[in-house]
Amino acid sequence: MQKALRAHRHRDYELCIPVFLAQADGIAREITSIDRFSIYSRKNSKLKRLKEFVDSIVIDELQRDVLELVLMAMPLNVSTEDPMLAKRVLNRHKVLHGIETNYASATNSCRAISWLQYVADFDEAKDCARRKKEKRDN
Repeated sequence: MQKALRAHRHRDYELCIPVFLAQADGIAREITSIDRFSIYSRKNSKLKRLKEFVDSIVIDELQRDVLELVLMAMPLNVSTEDPMLAKRVLNRHKVLHGIETNYASATNSCRAISWLQYVADFDEAKDCARRKKEKRDN
């Protein structure tokens, strides 16, 4: 991550954006502990599993509103054929699979960093929910 952040500071967006997106994938898999799972899948069965995970870590309604954003279709996570997808908007699939080669911009790098932080926040939410449950059980 340090090298990717350094690349961002040096405006090497072609390098850092795919790294941020790939790291978000790995972090999400680690946090959810769901095998063969992607937070980008829009299939109903996988969305259901993701919703169950979100429900298991939510401790209040404000947090629910924030965490459930991952369940929504957005340009970052929709398929390449989705009409929501506009030109010059960051799409994980297109970038990581080499379909989009004109993604390198400061804006998209900041979007990727924001997404990475959003995904990483699930770990804090999971930990907070665990501590609350332990406190309630004691």
